[in-house]
Amino acid sequence: INFIEELCNLTMQSPSDVNGVAYWRLEAQRWRREYDETKQELEEFQVSSRELEEELEVQLKQLEDRNSELNNRNFTLQSEVGDLRDRLSQVQSDSYNEINNLQEELSRVNQ
Repeated sequence: INFIEELCNLTMQSPSDVNGVAYWRLEAQRWRREYDETKQELEEFQVSSRELEEELEVQLKQLEDRNSELNNRNFTLQSEVGDLRDRLSQVQSDSYNEINNLQEELSRVNQ
């Protein structure tokens, strides 16, 4: 006995009714399998997406911390440069005055 005849015997339906029911049953099963597979793929994607997001959040935090450290270091170095410029200016001024004083003294001695 073939599948359709067996279904007819079990359900007491005509072969044409059984063919239609069997077809739609198979279609429903096929779509259910496809739905289950797609659902599983979506769940796997969501899990990997969450893991990736967590990794990126950690990297972002590390980069933000590093950026903050570098900004602080930059501010410190800019302050040091300003201080060194002020000291250089003062040393140049003192040196200029000392040179003038020595030239004046040399001039007096030579006279």
